[in-house]
Amino acid sequence: MIEWHHLFGMALKDLFTDTKYDVDVEKELDIKQFVDIVVIEEKEGDPISDLPDGLEKLARYNLITYKSLRQPLDSWAIDELLGYYVLFRKLVSPSYDDLYPTDDFHLFGFQQGFRKN
Repeated sequence: MIEWHHLFGMALKDLFTDTKYDVDVEKELDIKQFVDIVVIEEKEGDPISDLPDGLEKLARYNLITYKSLRQPLDSWAIDELLGYYVLFRKLVSPSYDDLYPTDDFHLFGFQQGFRKN
């Protein structure tokens, strides 16, 4: 089998020789990641009937990010949640070639706030 990623990386490495850019091929991203909350549907048990606002449509796997008053639920927080989703989907699926369907996953973002009267 031809390793296309490797060949493409080597071509880019050659292209960027003697420039201000470095090229790494198959770079491992080794960093601990923590998603705030994960709610997973188990095979047995009673369904919950009275869910809080925003959690009405749970899936098999539910990833939740929670931001306090000092942390904004901004585009960076959403990008981070999407990254967690991609990694989590790879981790729980049988293999990278047999990923669970996207409908098995829901993403939620919650921001703490105070109600103004």
